[in-house]
Amino acid sequence: ISIFYSIECVWHLSEILFLDATPSNAVVPQLLDWIRFHFPAAERMATDLLLLGREASNNDDYWPALKGLIMQGQVDVARALLHLHPQAETAHFKLTDQILKTMPTYSVSTVWEILS
Repeated sequence: ISIFYSIECVWHLSEILFLDATPSNAVVPQLLDWIRFHFPAAERMATDLLLLGREASNNDDYWPALKGLIMQGQVDVARALLHLHPQAETAHFKLTDQILKTMPTYSVSTVWEILS
């Protein structure tokens, strides 16, 4: 089963990169969807952690979920997880939150503004 899943994963990526031509040739939204579909672990962990509330940072999945969310561009959810940490009010966490807040993320409207 894992071999078939791997083949499907590669095929889906190949479709995005080579077969599905978009008018603007912007593949970033499709790649973000591909990542969320084929690698949903970070999002699932984040959902469970957000339900735990302030106890989330004690969970072993806290830091892997946070890193996974940032790598997938889900900055708002990552920031929400950071706010659950008991040290969220320290200077280091506030600086990290500020960096994530100002981190550029892909959106179609931003691309159109740049091209205009």
